[in-house]
Amino acid sequence: MTCAVAGCGLLSHAQTNGILNPLIDYDHFLAQAAEVGRLRDQRRVTEEKFIEMAAQPGTIIFDARSDDKFAKLHIKGAKHLSFSEITAQELAKIFPKKSTRILIYCNNNFLNAPDTFAAKAAAASLNIHTFNTLHNYGYTNVYELGPLIDIRKAKLKFEGTQSGAGSHVNSRDGPERAEPWAFGFRPPARAARPRLSECPLGQSATGGSALVPVANYQSSRCASSTGARAFGHGRLC
Repeated sequence: MTCAVAGCGLLSHAQTNGILNPLIDYDHFLAQAAEVGRLRDQRRVTEEKFIEMAAQPGTIIFDARSDDKFAKLHIKGAKHLSFSEITAQELAKIFPKKSTRILIYCNNNFLNAPDTFAAKAAAASLNIHTFNTLHNYGYTNVYELGPLIDIRKAKLKFEGTQSGAGSHVNSRDGPERAEPWAFGFRPPARAARPRLSECPLGQSATGGSALVPVANYQSSRCASSTGARAFGHGRLC
């Protein structure tokens, strides 16, 4: 009874707020979301199943992220249309028929890739909106990548301007592991150190007792005037 009353409240608000727009139907969205939610629960698949299905003829991997993020990194072979650009006409260019099997994924499927797969709020996940939107356009054969995957350990293959070592290659020893900066991370910057030429004759890098460079010391450290290596007396050069 409570749900019925709440539903009547929504309907009443829709009918009496006086602002009409036949191209925006929130009530239909809510009704569809409930139906799609039940279907979606049955269509979320593991990474292994996603890979298996993607290899089968007639299946299309679909990426609805921004143009920029897609260009940087995406699952190999994925077709792209930014979510904001979705229309019936644009979808028809990607999917040959409404019954085409479609595999979707989004930012919230991957960890440790903040520059390419920046996570959104859980309730605002792009997968949720993409699944619902495709269903509203009549594409009902949709499956969604379910788990949250550390991209450095992913079995999926990637491509894009930031793929680098990230395009995993299956081998007998398993998928190759990419360096973390292949997905947007960068190694920490090291503090600058003065060069050998910056240790003037007769002066230490710390301004202490006289130091002179030792020409045949390949590590370019400074040494004291006695010829001993100055591990504790001067700064590394």
